[in-house]
Amino acid sequence: KQSTMASCVRGAESAYLSWVPRFGFASIYPVVWADQTDDVGRGGAGRTMTDYVRCGASEGEVDFAEMISAKSSNPWLVFAYERTGDEFVVALVRVSSEEVKRRMYMEEAFLDRGVRKLLEAEARVAVTSAATVRAWLGESRLEGSRLTYVGNTGRCGSTLMHKLMLSCGVCSLSEPHWLDQLVRYDTTKSATLEELKSAVELCTGLDMELAARSAFPEATAFSLNPKSAGSRVQLAVAEAYPESKHLFMYRACYKVTESFGSIFAKKFSRVAIALAGVRWSLAPSYDVPPKLAPLLEPFDLDAAFKSLSSRGAVGIVLRWLDAVLGWLQIAETLGPRAAVVRMDEFVGPDKAAVATQLLAHLGVPVADPTFAVFNENSQKGSGMTNSSNQNKAASKFLCPADLDAIRERILSPVFADAAGVALKGNDVILPGSLGVAES
Repeated sequence: KQSTMASCVRGAESAYLSWVPRFGFASIYPVVWADQTDDVGRGGAGRTMTDYVRCGASEGEVDFAEMISAKSSNPWLVFAYERTGDEFVVALVRVSSEEVKRRMYMEEAFLDRGVRKLLEAEARVAVTSAATVRAWLGESRLEGSRLTYVGNTGRCGSTLMHKLMLSCGVCSLSEPHWLDQLVRYDTTKSATLEELKSAVELCTGLDMELAARSAFPEATAFSLNPKSAGSRVQLAVAEAYPESKHLFMYRACYKVTESFGSIFAKKFSRVAIALAGVRWSLAPSYDVPPKLAPLLEPFDLDAAFKSLSSRGAVGIVLRWLDAVLGWLQIAETLGPRAAVVRMDEFVGPDKAAVATQLLAHLGVPVADPTFAVFNENSQKGSGMTNSSNQNKAASKFLCPADLDAIRERILSPVFADAAGVALKGNDVILPGSLGVAES
């Protein structure tokens, strides 16, 4: 579904990110088209905002501080962090009302697409310089001891963790677009840690401030829930906020691959899938993210990757490896600030005890001892709910040979020994995993 306001205006201006407004000011633009599909779109998450939102001509400049000064009924939120020439700009969007904004935070599983659903005729985009945001934040930066970052492999209960945090009164932001951008920037470009730290401080500080002012006025704790991978973004959060708490959530690689793959495969026709399979069988090739390549060097997995039945399966396995190996690389730096939990324990028979332990580590009081949030699908209403794991009638993405390749050739005892992880049945067990019974 495209925006009803101007679904045919594909040629509308996308120049609103082409220049940097004066210091202290924001340029205001009317939204004329928005991609309101429940999807990140071709090319993956975290692309430039102009791929998703088109704007008309500028309506002029306003004083940035005055624009966002309201302590209540403030419908602005951060959407994007973009490079314009040699500088960075922050793009905010204004939804129709504060009530709409609060409902979005509480009900939408993923803010990157959730925000776009709400960009109707009243919507506006405000673009301001990173320097303006930095000056506005000044010394009133978010206290690191109140912030949690939930790294994850995807399809592992991280959205459920987000809903659990919300139920405890935490101001939790699930997959905002600007965070998608930082993860993409880290995994596909040569971003320095200092660049990531600067971006994290600006976007986290401003977005949490705007959310806490109105949608979460009673919040004493804050949480960021990103898409999978992007471990250096997590490290940047840790360095920008030295007292922040950290969590890593994971699930067996073959289960994550099956879950993501069975959802993504629904976007393509059987003919397209068959042709892709033929191309892969004739000339298997795949791209390794630049930051992941050196982490994979000790494992010699090329033949194992090429034994999988599709390029898509390889891509998902690589994403899982990026998340897990990246976590192992930064876990020692995080030290006692970090906790690790596998999905099996998080949603297992002892879930109440595990959740209580996690919340205690994060400094969040238990609000509902019955943990009723576990009784509902945390991604309800999104396109990510119909995997083959959830719908037994759905076609399987992985064939038996794929399962063997992942469980025996990729995540082999040799891999486990070199990576410093344990194997339990068909699963990798990361050091420090909460609630894992001894073999």
